[in-house]
Formats: sequence, structure tokens, C-alpha cells
Amino acid sequence: MQVNLQEILEGVSNYLDDLNYDEFLYFSNKSSIFDSYNLPRLGNSCYAIKLKIILDEWKYIDHNTKERWISFLTSFQNHSLDGFESYFVDEVIYNYHKENSNKYKDVTKVIVNKIANKNFKTSFLKLTEAINAETKQTVSTIYDAGFKNENLIMSKYKNSSEAIDYLNKLNWSFPWNAGGQFASLCLYSSTQSYNFDNELKNFISSLIDEDTGAYFLGRPKSSREIINGSMKVISGLDWLNVPIHNTSKLIDFCLQNRPDAEGCDVVDYVYVLFSCSSQTDYRKKEIITIFDEILLFLIEKLYKKEDGAFSYFQGKSQTHYYGYPVSDGSNQSDLHGTLLSMWAISMIQNTKESESNFKLIKP
Repeated sequence: MQVNLQEILEGVSNYLDDLNYDEFLYFSNKSSIFDSYNLPRLGNSCYAIKLKIILDEWKYIDHNTKERWISFLTSFQNHSLDGFESYFVDEVIYNYHKENSNKYKDVTKVIVNKIANKNFKTSFLKLTEAINAETKQTVSTIYDAGFKNENLIMSKYKNSSEAIDYLNKLNWSFPWNAGGQFASLCLYSSTQSYNFDNELKNFISSLIDEDTGAYFLGRPKSSREIINGSMKVISGLDWLNVPIHNTSKLIDFCLQNRPDAEGCDVVDYVYVLFSCSSQTDYRKKEIITIFDEILLFLIEKLYKKEDGAFSYFQGKSQTHYYGYPVSDGSNQSDLHGTLLSMWAISMIQNTKESESNFKLIKP
């Protein structure tokens, strides 16, 4: 199958325009089952900026419009929610989690986690992680766009020792979740003046697994967990400008363990190999061969030619955004799936070419 990347660039650009229902607001897909007041506003707006950067369209937007768009994002810091002061909060997401909390189920989850080494999340933890993830995503978007947030994210920790103590208490046999918290702290340390860089470097170096080159404690049950967890950790290292510790072992592990056919899994897999191959030429030809296969998979299985965009799953759009329902899962493209696939394509093309029409973003 011949891949027409220029056609994809144009298709995604038109698709993004079709989703734009107000100046900086975007639908999650073309047939949204929600009215505009019940859509993720902050997240979708960040996705749109990141897509415009990947498409190399951001540079053509006039500076005044860029400033107003960034001001729109930072307006989500204007709230008085206890415990989340200065964080970016989309009240659509906040209200949904508060309305669906269940204290009785939460008690059961805590007990099962302790007895059976599970990782069930309480209602409050789901809310906290959703807000933290959206805040991290927004800050990275603002920096990707060439700006800085003036109202810095206040640290929840009195000092670096308290932050490291928090990381130590996480269950690192589930490195996808724990690695996400580490990556957030790296971003905040680098961009929000936390100044925990050295402590974070020392902490993560104690979690390197000699066999896989990944970062965890207690062997995770799946290769998916190991690779996706590595993606989170490496994204944090990127913000600290710290090299990956054992690229060769991590490349070996990835090449032995192909990703599941899901938008997030594919892009996490590509990100780990892309990041490693940016530091070394070890097995690069094999990486490029696999990247060519992944590119074909993205086009054949996730690309919807009629939409000019991608779905999150094979034959199914993304149904939830940080727990919040955004679609009925019908067979159509969606904004998040399109961003993930385009990000993967940008990394693939930038691995293969010295100069690519697809620009890079940071997670």
C-alpha cells in the first residue's frame, strides 16, 4: 500500500477545521452526542494547538490570535476550588467526577489494593489525577506553542524530600500510573520553578531494571505496562534534559514486544523507540522497519479516508476522556485519536528523515 502523507496532512487540517465550533473550542468528533456546554473544553483546545504544531500550521497564526488562545487556556486557572488552586481545571470534568463519586466503593477499593496488590483508584484519586493530567497537558501545550504560563502551578510539597517521599509511596509495579506522576513532577520542576531536578534524577535512577532498561519495582504483569510506563518516565526525563539510562536494553525489549492495536499503546511504543533512537543508532534499521509497519497499520486500521482523520480504536472512536464520556463509540474519527496518530507519524517521519513536514511536540 502506498502512503500519501501529503493527503493525510491536508485531510487532518480540514478535519480540525470541521471540529472547530467556536474560536478556540472543538468538538471531540463530527457527530458529538453532547451540546457544546458539556464538552471537554480545555483538553480539546490543547489537542487542537498540538495538531496545528504537528501540521506546521501554528507558525502561520498571527501573534495576537496566539496570545488570545493561550489566554483562553490560562483562564482555566481562574477558579476557587479547594486543593486545586492555580491548577488548570475544566469544570465539566470536575463536576462529572464529583457527581459520580462513591465513598462506599472507594473504601472497598482501598482494602482490595492493600490485600491483593491491586491499583484500583478511588473517586478522589481519579479526580486528582485527571486535573493533574490536564494541567500537565496544558502547560506542555503552552510551552510547545512558544509561551509560558504567568501564574505558576503551586507545589503541593513543602520541599523536594516531601515530593520524593510521595513518589516512593506509589506502586511502581504499575509504572504507567506511577511514571505519569513522576513525569508531572519533572515538568513542574523544569517549568514552574519547583527546582527538584537533581532529586528527581537521583530517584528515577534507582528504578532502572537491568534486564529491560525500563523503570519499575516489582515486575509488572505485562510488556504493555512496562513500555507505556517507560514512555511516561522518558517524557519526564525529556523535560529535565536527562538522557535515557539504558537505551540498548530498552530498544531490545520494545523490539521483542509489539504494541497492542490501540492509539495510546501505539504512540507510547513509538515514543519510546523514537526517544531511544534519538540517542543511539543501535538497531536503527530494525526500528525503521517496524516504524514502516506501524505507519501502514495507522493508515489501514485507524485512518478514515471519508473524514480525513483517525480513530482512537480500530473501528471505534474514543468513548471517554479522563473518565468523562465523549462519544458512543461509533466507527468514526475523533480528535484525540487523530492527535495520537499524527504524533506517531511525526516521530516516525523524523526518525527516517533529517527534515520532515511533520513537526514534533512534547507530551
